[in-house]
Amino acid sequence: MGKIEKRKQTVGDEDQFCNIRLLLGDKLREIEDKEIVLVGTGSIGSNMAVALAGNGFRKYKLIDGDIVSRRNIPLCDAFSLPDVGRYKVSVLARFLRRKYGNRIQVSVYPVYVDKVPINEIIKPDMLVLGVDNNLTKMFVTYQRMQANKPMVILGFWGWEASYMLSIPAKTACWGCLFRPNSRAEIERIKQAQRCPEPEPNVPGAVIRGTVGRVVGVAANEITKFMLGEGRVIQYYHFNALTEEKVVRFLDSNHLRPDEQCPICKKEVGIDAADLRKHTNG
Repeated sequence: MGKIEKRKQTVGDEDQFCNIRLLLGDKLREIEDKEIVLVGTGSIGSNMAVALAGNGFRKYKLIDGDIVSRRNIPLCDAFSLPDVGRYKVSVLARFLRRKYGNRIQVSVYPVYVDKVPINEIIKPDMLVLGVDNNLTKMFVTYQRMQANKPMVILGFWGWEASYMLSIPAKTACWGCLFRPNSRAEIERIKQAQRCPEPEPNVPGAVIRGTVGRVVGVAANEITKFMLGEGRVIQYYHFNALTEEKVVRFLDSNHLRPDEQCPICKKEVGIDAADLRKHTNG
């Protein structure tokens, strides 16, 4: 039998599913003090929390007013039949504590974002947004851009899913790419400084393999970004059925801010005329 060559890995440009622990080793200890807030802990948010904990994150805030339903059970190991009817954040927190013990710190908010103090949204080092309704997306995006704090937006529908990292004044925000139709609604959100009552969720087709793929990419890229290691992906979209995908890295290839964006324009203390010089890298 020939000699088996050990596979060499780098923090790769193309391998979005690399073994992050093998790559970064003891450096992962540096993220233990970083705090993550997850807005939405359904199929995608619950899996994200578990994946990030596996990478070494230890401090969480979980925000979601929804309860576990039967359709959540096949999509995340944290949920089981006895959990139906219980708050997702409470069930997820119990799962994380059972798995990681005293190493994990979890604060739970079994309410929707409109009932949460703004500081709980803007203070954590990273926010992961995994909700469907546009009012919450607009409000959370505005608050994070205003506070000069990065965030990740995750979306999925059937075979398709996307990941986007937004950095104020450097990359596109959710509003830059998916322009909200109602400027009046945006202005009302800004003036009120609170999230409106959430729109009712519209059930969509969710496939575990699709969720697993976007979560795998997101957990690695968030970890790399927080540690300043490797070439980080800013935008990733794929179709698991056709294998079509779009990958934009956080360098000269990343998606730039839209100077006319109704959400982030001039909201971070930077004039639109100066925006270009902040997006050259």
